[in-house]
Amino acid sequence: MAGQHYLSDTKNPFFELEDDIDDETFLKSAPTRASGSSYNYVNNFDNELEVKRQQLMQRRKEIEERTIHSSERSISLLRDSEQIGAATAEELIRQREQLERTEKRLDDINSTLRFSQKHIQDQVQTNMANNHPSLKFRGLVDDDDDEDRKTNSSTNNITKVLEKNLDEMSGSLARLKGLAIGLSEEIESQSDLIDNITDKTERTDITLQKQNKDLTYLLKK
Repeated sequence: MAGQHYLSDTKNPFFELEDDIDDETFLKSAPTRASGSSYNYVNNFDNELEVKRQQLMQRRKEIEERTIHSSERSISLLRDSEQIGAATAEELIRQREQLERTEKRLDDINSTLRFSQKHIQDQVQTNMANNHPSLKFRGLVDDDDDEDRKTNSSTNNITKVLEKNLDEMSGSLARLKGLAIGLSEEIESQSDLIDNITDKTERTDITLQKQNKDLTYLLKK
C-alpha cells in the first residue's frame, strides 16, 4: 500500500530508524530491467546474421557466374577442338587415299621393273650367245662389220636410255623411301600426341562430371 513504511529488524545494530523507506521510494530505487539493452543485442545479432547471409548469397552468385562463364568458354574450346578433329580426320582420309595411290603406283613400277629385268636378262643372254667364240668359229654368226656396228650402236643407245631411266627411278625410289620414313616418324609422333590428347580428354571429362555434381549440390541448397 502506498505510503506504507518498511521496517527492518530493530535488534540489528546496523538498523536505524532513518533507514525506513516508503513504497514510492522503494519502487524508484529498485534496479531497472535492461529490456532495451536485450532488444538491441538480439537486433544486432539478427542484423549480423542477415549480413552474413547476404554475403554468402553474393559469393554464391559470383561462383555461379564464374562457373557459367568457364563452362561457356569450355564449350567454345570443345567446339573448336571438334572442328579441328573433323578437319584432321578428313585430312587423314585424303592422306590415306594418296598413300593407297602411291602403293598402287609402286606395284605398277615393280611390275614394269620385272618386265624390264626379264628383257635385260634376255638381251644379256642373246649378246653372250652371239659373242660366243664357238659360234663364230662355226660360222653361225654373221661377221659382217656393218651389221655388227649397227646392232651394237642400237644396243648401246637402248642401254644408255635404260641406264638413265633406271638411275632416275632409283633416285625417285630413294626419295620416296625417305618420305616414307619421314611419314612413319611423323605418324609415330602424332600417335604419341593423340595418346596425350586422349588422356587429357579423359581427365577433363572426370573434372567436368565432378563440377556437374558439385553444381547440382549447390543448386539444391
